[in-house]
Amino acid sequence: LVLMYFLIVNYVGYRKLRRNSDRCSDETILNMVEAVAVEYGLKREVSVYSLKSAGVSPCSAGVFRQCIFLPGRVGGERELQYIIRHELTHCRNHDVAVKALMLMVNAIHWFNPLVWLMFTCVDQDMELACDEAVLADATKEQRKEYEEQIKMKEKEKDEERKIHAKRVNQIEMEM
Repeated sequence: LVLMYFLIVNYVGYRKLRRNSDRCSDETILNMVEAVAVEYGLKREVSVYSLKSAGVSPCSAGVFRQCIFLPGRVGGERELQYIIRHELTHCRNHDVAVKALMLMVNAIHWFNPLVWLMFTCVDQDMELACDEAVLADATKEQRKEYEEQIKMKEKEKDEERKIHAKRVNQIEMEM
């Protein structure tokens, strides 16, 4: 029952992403994705979607039919290249399948705090591994630029959380 709950929540989240995105038709982006996919040795096609909503982070999805969701607005070509490399590294490492497995383990052992901690640690390790792969051949300047982009994205997320918390507080006060 708990497993079904986790699976349904994740499926609903995926469907929401699909509803709030369009299949990418930008040839420049598609060519960049294809070039990196070939470089990474990905054998299956990775679908590319462009997110309509601002402030949504890029992500990868799909255990059997892999896809990546890219933000509608990106600062520049280099930032887009970093994002594509990061998300395709998730695809190459089958991180979505690992997360699905972790969700199943989490659902079975929902009562065990160590399993929750393991899930968090594995998730963080996957993100760090992707960042490391993106920066494998980067210069010091490129590493600094990538770090600044990550800091900026985290700052944007924090601002969105604050705005959301304010809205929730306003609604609660009105009740």
